[in-house]
Amino acid sequence: MPVIFDEWAHVACYNNFTVKEDPNIRDFWGRSLDMMWKKTFEADGALGGAIWGMIDETFMLPDSLPGLNEWWGKIDKNVIPAEYAGKTIGYGEWGIVDTWRRKKPEFWNTKKAYSPVKLLTTFIDNYTTGSPVTIPIYNRFNHTNIDELTIKLEYQEEEKVIPAPSIEPRRKGILELSIDKWNPSDPAVLKFYDQKNLLIDKYALRLNSTGKSIEADDPGEEIKITENKNTLTITCRQNIKIVFNKKTGLMHEIVNMTDTFLIAGPIIHLRQKGKPVMYSYHQIEDYGENWELIDLSHKKGNNNVVINIKGEYNSKIPADFKITITPDGIIKTHYRVSKIPNEFIREIGVRFELEDDFDSLSWTRKSYWSIYPPDHLSAQNGTVSLYSETLKSYRTEPQKNWNLDMKSFYYDGIDHERGREQLSFIAKSTKENIKEYNLIKNNDGVISVQSNEMVSCRLAKIKDKINLCINNDFDYVDLSWGNYQKDIKIGKNYENEVVIAIR
Repeated sequence: MPVIFDEWAHVACYNNFTVKEDPNIRDFWGRSLDMMWKKTFEADGALGGAIWGMIDETFMLPDSLPGLNEWWGKIDKNVIPAEYAGKTIGYGEWGIVDTWRRKKPEFWNTKKAYSPVKLLTTFIDNYTTGSPVTIPIYNRFNHTNIDELTIKLEYQEEEKVIPAPSIEPRRKGILELSIDKWNPSDPAVLKFYDQKNLLIDKYALRLNSTGKSIEADDPGEEIKITENKNTLTITCRQNIKIVFNKKTGLMHEIVNMTDTFLIAGPIIHLRQKGKPVMYSYHQIEDYGENWELIDLSHKKGNNNVVINIKGEYNSKIPADFKITITPDGIIKTHYRVSKIPNEFIREIGVRFELEDDFDSLSWTRKSYWSIYPPDHLSAQNGTVSLYSETLKSYRTEPQKNWNLDMKSFYYDGIDHERGREQLSFIAKSTKENIKEYNLIKNNDGVISVQSNEMVSCRLAKIKDKINLCINNDFDYVDLSWGNYQKDIKIGKNYENEVVIAIR
C-alpha cells in the first residue's frame, strides 16, 4: 500500500513553545522521522516528502524598517500569544540549520534517518576473541552496490580499510569484520565513503552488556542522625550532611567535603496538558506547587535512615515520599502522588531546586543513534558548561555553535545575551535513558542522578535558581499536526522512584 506523508508536519510543525522550554524535542522528532522513513522505504510507493523548512523561518527586523509594527511585525494575538511579540518575526525556528546556517541537532538526525547505508544492529552479542564479527546491513541506495563504497574500521585510534560486501541496491546482507581483543569499554567505528571520498554515514559498534542494578556500597561505618527544633541532619561517610527542614519536611541543604549547597526537595514534578491557547499550543499546568507538610517521621536502621514525608500540593494533590539514605550518600526517593487530573502528561517525576552554584554538567546515557557529533544535545556522554562565555547580539552573526546559544531572539526578545542569565541549549535540553547525570562545581561532581537508563533529566533556570528535573516519564504533549507523541495518561494514582547521590 502506498504511504502518503508530508514531512513538513514532522520537520516544521513541532510546537515552537515547547522548543523554547526543552531544545531536545528535536531528538524526539528525529526518532519520528526515522520511523517514518523506514516505513516509507518499505512501501510500494510514497506521495509527498520534502524538508519544507530547511532554514529557520525567522527574520530579525531593524528598528528603522518602514511600517514596523504597522504591517511588518504586527502580531495577531489569535495566532501568536502577545508575550512572543517582538522585532523578530516569522513562522518559527523549525529548520535543520538556523538563519546563520549553523547546523542544529536536526541536521544530524535528518542525515541519520535518511542514510542509504543502514546497519541493523550496532550491539554485538557472543563476541569471541579472534573470531569474525558479522553485522546485518541494509543497502538503501536505489542504484549503488555496497561494494562500490569504501568502508573504514577505526578502533583504538587505528584505522584500516575493510572489504566491502556485494549487496545489491534495496537489499540486505552481511558485513564481516575482525577485531582482536575487543575491550567492552571501547567502541569500534565503521565509516562509509562514496567514490569521491565523501562521508556517507558512520556507526559505533559496541559489545552488548546488561545494566547493573544500583546498589549501595558496603557502608563501612554507621550513619548518624542529629536533630534540633528546626532541622534533622543525616551525616554520611566523608562527613557528607543532608539537612531537612522540619517545617517543610524537605531537604534544606547538603554539605560535602568542600562546600555547602542550599537545596529544596524532593518536589513532585507533575506537569500536564492544560487548556488550549491557540491552534497548536496548550497551557502546561504545574501541579507540584504550594507544598504543605502534613507529617514528617524518620527511622534509623543498621545501615540507613528512612524518612517519611506526607503532604499535599495546592491543597488538593496528596503526595507521600519515602526517602532512604545510606552511609555512602545515596538518596533513594520513592514517591506516590494521588488525585492526578485526567489529562495528558508532560512530565512526571521529582525535581530539586538549587542555588545557582554550579558551573557544568556531565552525563552518560543510552542513545537512539549509535554515534553523534561530540557537541550534539543527545550525545551518549559529555561534559558541558551550564553557561556560554561567548555572548551573541541581535542581528550580529554569532561566534559560537548553535548548541551554546543561551537564548532565541524569536522566543525571548531582542536583548543581547547576558552571562548566567539563561542556561545554554545543550545544558538545559532533556537527556533521556540516563545512566549518570552530574551537576559539577570546580571540576568536582556534587549531585549525581543514577539510573539504569530508566529516567530522563533536564535543567531549568527559574528565578535565578537551577531546577534539576528527574522524570520517570515525559512527553511533548502539544506537538499536534500528526507529529509523534505518546499521549500518556497514568490514572489517578502514580508511584515511582529516583536515585541521587551526594559526592
